[in-house]
Amino acid sequence: MKSLLFSILIFLLVVPARAQSYYNKTEVNTLPNKVKRAYRRTSRYLDDAVKGDFKYTPPARSKIDTLFFSGDTLVVQFKDEFGYKTLRTMQVKDIYAQLGDKLRGLARRHPVKVVVKGYQLSRLVPNYYREDKDPSRLMPDSVNQPIHVQDISKPYRITEGLNHRHIALWNSHGWYYNNKLDRWEWQRAPVFTTVEDVLPTSFVLPFLVPMLENAGANVYLPRERDTQPHEVIVDNQDSSYREEPYQNIFTTGEGTGFGVGTPPYVAGQNPFQQGDYRVLNLEPGSKAKVSWTPNIPADGKYAVYVSYKTLPNSSDKAHYEVRHAGGTTHFVVDQQMGGSTWVYLGTFQFKKGTSPAEGSVTLLANGVKGKVLTADAVRFGGGMGNVARGGKVSGRPRWTEGARYYLQYCGFPDSLTYSFNGGQNDYVDDYRSRARWVNYLHGGKYMEPWITKGRNVQGEHIPIDLSLAFHTDAGHHLGTDTIVGTLAIYSTRDAEFNKKYPDGRSRLTNRDFADMLSTQIVDDIRAKEQPNWTQRELWDKRYSEATYATIPSALLELLSHQNLGDMISGNDPEFRFVVARAIYKSMLKFLATYHEVPYIVQPLPVDAFSANLDSGKAQLSWHPVDDPLEPTAKPKQYVVYTRIGNSGWDNGVLVDQPKYETPALDQGKIYSYKITAVNEGGESFPSNILSVCNNGSDTTVMVVDAFDRVSAPEVINQGNFTGFAGWLDEGVAWGNDLSTIGSQYNFNQLKPWIANDEPGHGASYQNRTAMLPLGNNFDHVYSHGVAIQAAGYNVVSCSRKALENGTVSLTGYPMVDVIFGEEKTTEKPGGVEKYTLFTPQMQKALTDYCSSPSARLFISGAYVGSDSFESEHRDVTAGEKNFVRNVLGYFGRTDHATASPLVKATTGSPLPVFDGKFGFNMEYRPDMYRVESPDAIEPADSTGTTILRYVANNKSAAVACDKGYRVVTLGFPFETITTPEQRAAVMKEILGYLRKK
Repeated sequence: MKSLLFSILIFLLVVPARAQSYYNKTEVNTLPNKVKRAYRRTSRYLDDAVKGDFKYTPPARSKIDTLFFSGDTLVVQFKDEFGYKTLRTMQVKDIYAQLGDKLRGLARRHPVKVVVKGYQLSRLVPNYYREDKDPSRLMPDSVNQPIHVQDISKPYRITEGLNHRHIALWNSHGWYYNNKLDRWEWQRAPVFTTVEDVLPTSFVLPFLVPMLENAGANVYLPRERDTQPHEVIVDNQDSSYREEPYQNIFTTGEGTGFGVGTPPYVAGQNPFQQGDYRVLNLEPGSKAKVSWTPNIPADGKYAVYVSYKTLPNSSDKAHYEVRHAGGTTHFVVDQQMGGSTWVYLGTFQFKKGTSPAEGSVTLLANGVKGKVLTADAVRFGGGMGNVARGGKVSGRPRWTEGARYYLQYCGFPDSLTYSFNGGQNDYVDDYRSRARWVNYLHGGKYMEPWITKGRNVQGEHIPIDLSLAFHTDAGHHLGTDTIVGTLAIYSTRDAEFNKKYPDGRSRLTNRDFADMLSTQIVDDIRAKEQPNWTQRELWDKRYSEATYATIPSALLELLSHQNLGDMISGNDPEFRFVVARAIYKSMLKFLATYHEVPYIVQPLPVDAFSANLDSGKAQLSWHPVDDPLEPTAKPKQYVVYTRIGNSGWDNGVLVDQPKYETPALDQGKIYSYKITAVNEGGESFPSNILSVCNNGSDTTVMVVDAFDRVSAPEVINQGNFTGFAGWLDEGVAWGNDLSTIGSQYNFNQLKPWIANDEPGHGASYQNRTAMLPLGNNFDHVYSHGVAIQAAGYNVVSCSRKALENGTVSLTGYPMVDVIFGEEKTTEKPGGVEKYTLFTPQMQKALTDYCSSPSARLFISGAYVGSDSFESEHRDVTAGEKNFVRNVLGYFGRTDHATASPLVKATTGSPLPVFDGKFGFNMEYRPDMYRVESPDAIEPADSTGTTILRYVANNKSAAVACDKGYRVVTLGFPFETITTPEQRAAVMKEILGYLRKK
């Protein structure tokens, strides 16, 4: 018998084709009885397990791969699918216990080993969830790991976040050139108002990248990160490049540097081989410096990139100063890595024109003798695509393009990173380029030998710790209730089927990361957004983005962009914040485990912010917010950022308590503030922005920012007619809208996908691609404040939360201006309602204020009537309707009151400035949100009167009410009046009417 079993074992091990086959009943009957019993009983275990009776429910297609005795041990090797779910130690123990029950006497007489993909089952549990850590998946931290770029102007220090970490990350596909069709196009189909080529960008750029950088990480992307369409390059040969002093201490370096040349760039053309660069030998105490001063084409935010040459004796402490509209920010860059490409410093506000004091970059020559600094070009802004394919450029902003073109523009070598098909297939080159770019960033032994073919490729020397490919998936279900959910992909074999990284660590680490990534995302979504979110599988498959990277990596398929149930969440900005925070946390926890260091999660944003005036100073206060999901995410200190007028933000002031008294303010200037919370793990997202102005007046206006809403577009679900009904409500973006490319036009859920040009259900237009219309930027007090200041009054402000929780009382303020913007009741998945205008707390605060005959109240918003009188998402109480009628003096007549933004004053109106020649914004603009649904409101009784009408149809647009106290209400948001001059004129008349005795 032993001889026969040994023969079977040898047969299974030696004949690979047989070892990978599934035994049918006839084959099982030919096995020895001992093996036959084990096989059949293991099959019964699988049958029961896939029914969900045990703690671990394997996928239904799980099968036995091989079963044999190795010595005295019974080895049960399941097919790969058995391990396609997350595993924990308790589940592994349960699998062994349940399998032992099925094997009965066999398990008592023989040790049992369960194996999946060559790994003993317990090894599939991530180190993070294990007490007995697997040392092959650990890399003890080195405190000496160099940091590529450091912002040394930050007023705080991160010690237990992602400091010393370098993360590579990319946001799916992009606009690309289809070689066969000879056209530029999306790589995926436009559905549900967006396309996969930009949908992940709306998670990555506004949320995930800032979170990682706020935790101290250097983040690298193979696609342009700056959505600014303008671009200015100052090269070392330009007249606006200056070297000081002029004693010939700078020399031209050997080899090539950046040169603009004559764009567009054709195949194989490398702009970093078209110019030269400058070299400075460092001397202690040197006063030498280099400066680059751009001519900025328009006011706005611009990313700043520097370039230099990495030489054997390059300095690791190159000191750059960025002078911008908010002040000067200092960086230290390690020039021993990252040469001959664009290196991102930060994004800053710049004013139009040329200004060395407020718009320049300077490289200071302080350093160690024997080291050198190199200086090449500096780039401001993201720009437009300038790589030509088939004789034509993309015609789109560079941030929308695929990685293949950005990598060429950034000077990476074509044959090693982005061109593997002789320029014949950009689609394949694009997705194959991303992981190869990661390896090139690291360089040296991290380059794949079969790509470098024996060449000594140095790469960029950047110690990349981790990489993530962020995608969305396909898959379609009828209705809105079924969610495809989250899939994570990793590979335990590299391009040459090795099971280790070049540094000798196990590539099973990839599974650790994929598991932690998927688990954190799904847990957080279920807790915060959608309790029914689906966690799909963990695939160990050889996708290029999960395989070729020679460091820990994973590929995320967050949701199905083709499924309405997923996209109801996917189009919601709050969902994007939650997902991005989950990804950041998974990276933080994974890297802390991998490097065996402690971690702390960065805090959540503060709330209940208020800004008052006292003795010519601003008095700021706010409340910290604890994270119930993360016990370490507690604020320890805070940073107060200041903006004067329309300049940029300064570098902030660190404070220990949730309050701050500013230095004395200059009279007549608008000061704006935002607050972040910090701890050892990093910095939170900012609060909303409040403003104050000491105008020398005896009258102060309190401005209440009650516009907090961000949301997905309205969903319609009528039989087989389903989708996003933007004509009802387009939703509100968080900042500028990166993801919407056009409105949905196919609502037939039975219509199948045929091709990307005919994608069936959800098919959407592309008329809004890269328009970047503004949503809620949480900065509306400023425009109100400027108008109030122009009218001669002082300005103070507070958030909705500060008013509703009693931190701020309106009593004593002569006038109050409440900003409702596009606030309205919004239903979230699970039936949760948010953003109601007149909550019970808001009703009480305004009722208490209006109890005094001296009260003067100004209200504006797009849903000030319809949210209380026509809301489809909730049952409005009689008390709320009575409050609007009896206290505020109006009622809601209709929403979507007009498709024309012009308004006019009625006869005898106190607002004659409204003469029908101007009104509010109904266009898509990057600097002002669009009002797609203004309200018509009418006086509730004889104490009120219509003071404005919409020009197109004479519906009532604004009501003034005089009940002893006075209230003026606009059915459209004041801050969307289209120019500062018009806003100032309107505010002056409103406040003048309110104050008039």
